[in-house]
Amino acid sequence: MSIRTKRTTKRSFAAVIAAALVASVLALVASPAGATAAVTATVRKSGTDRYATAAAAADDANVTETNFVLASGESFADGLSASGLAGALVGTLLLTQGDSLNETTLTK
Repeated sequence: MSIRTKRTTKRSFAAVIAAALVASVLALVASPAGATAAVTATVRKSGTDRYATAAAAADDANVTETNFVLASGESFADGLSASGLAGALVGTLLLTQGDSLNETTLTK
């Protein structure tokens, strides 16, 4: 290869790399047109304990639901895994104590 060919190859390679860098920066900076259009309000629910909080969240659920999923409120993993079942059944997730049904959950 001649010196001129090597120089041209290096310049072409540098131009391709520069164009790729500019394109990647533009892809990161550009946001979709509708990304900020839909803003939803967040309503926080709370209770005196985790069982009352689950019952308060169930109050906003569809009142015609007949599917309820009970999970132990003693462990985070129990409620987390039961939430998938409640979503699949289009039901409400309620938490209860491990060995008995507490009064807050019973009233729901």
